[in-house]
Amino acid sequence: MLLGLKSLVDWIKETVERKKGGSEEPREKEIGVGKMLVEAIATSIDALCIGFAYMWLPIGEAMLFFGVIGITTFILSYLSILLAKWLAKWLQNWAGLLAAAVFMGIAIKILLEGLLP
Repeated sequence: MLLGLKSLVDWIKETVERKKGGSEEPREKEIGVGKMLVEAIATSIDALCIGFAYMWLPIGEAMLFFGVIGITTFILSYLSILLAKWLAKWLQNWAGLLAAAVFMGIAIKILLEGLLP
């Protein structure tokens, strides 16, 4: 829920800044080397966990699984980038609000699952 609220506040701040500055175009955010390195490490840890899950398999079968997972991940990542570039034209001004709504919806769903029998 906190992540959703933070996203909502950030979206409101950016919208107010844009309106004050007179520009309707949202500014592009830079992704630095540090942020990319953190993402790469997190992805590597995730891949290591998958590797441990398949330790019981013979090496040939495990390599087949890893190859399928790797190729599938590459294809889906590439398609996601293409889709994101296409959708960015229409969602550019509303992406922060959409993210906040999704985060809050997930938080409410998890809360209700925990509270209701």
